[in-house]
Amino acid sequence: MRRSLMWSRHVTLAAAALLITTALSGPLQAQQATAEAPTSLTETYRDWVVRCATAPSVEGQTASPVRICEMTQELRQQDSGQRVLALSVIQSADDADTASLTLVSPFGLLLSAGIQIEVSEAALLDMAFRTCLPAGCIALSDLTADQIGTLAEGETATVILTDTNGQTLRLDVSLAGFTAAWNRLKEL
Repeated sequence: MRRSLMWSRHVTLAAAALLITTALSGPLQAQQATAEAPTSLTETYRDWVVRCATAPSVEGQTASPVRICEMTQELRQQDSGQRVLALSVIQSADDADTASLTLVSPFGLLLSAGIQIEVSEAALLDMAFRTCLPAGCIALSDLTADQIGTLAEGETATVILTDTNGQTLRLDVSLAGFTAAWNRLKEL
């Protein structure tokens, strides 16, 4: 169990790096890549995108390439196209009904306030920031099967952030296509 947890954290950090370099990623689902599998895959399910890419294996783990799959959504400013928020969901390696969520937010936030996520005005998740990198500040959290079910049943998730002036920012994330994307991610 401990080795699996360590492997999962390495994969999650590798996914966060992939998210930042591809402008969208997070905790991930890793599998051994096969010769028959495509080296990359991108499918859109309404407002969610399922992506898979073959990446080098994590040092000290396996010599085979690793396939990383995630479902993502980005919120962008309408006028400039600049990314405001990126979310990535990756199925857990230990339990097919749970996942990891990575959220990349902009700078200028009160990091100690963390992030809250609501669905239908009910609290779903509190997240703490892990670190900030040039692409933004990163928060990671596990999602239980019940939380995934709540997201699948909802229409909108509200991400609540606090800026450095203490002003609350509420960003709505569409859940249209979440269920189809989650089901596809589980297949991959």
